[in-house]
Amino acid sequence: MVLGAYPKKIIGTRGLFLKNAYLDLEGALWSNSIEGGAMNEKMSWGEMVKNYPDEWVALADYKENGAIEIIGTVIVHNPIKKIFHEKVRELMPQYRDIAVRYTGPLIKNPETPLLWQITHTD
Repeated sequence: MVLGAYPKKIIGTRGLFLKNAYLDLEGALWSNSIEGGAMNEKMSWGEMVKNYPDEWVALADYKENGAIEIIGTVIVHNPIKKIFHEKVRELMPQYRDIAVRYTGPLIKNPETPLLWQITHTD
């Protein structure tokens, strides 16, 4: 979600407005606020996992601390990968560098081959 605004592509479409959020007809929930914090403040990886479980997050003004730990400002988040990446592409000219992470488990089913899971993600 862009800070403080709803995405342009869903304004005027049919959907459901909720308190501080919009649910579009594709089932994507867009939020203009973060539970427990302001949109412009930096968050740790643990806070992102707590606030956006099983979602894709894009970060600006970030600092990596190893392979997993990261601190940054969330500029977009969405559980649907395709919609998330469309929004990230729109924002790329505005930001010099964007980090992308998924807050859910990387391997959803250890019984299924990993390569199949990677090629068949949403």
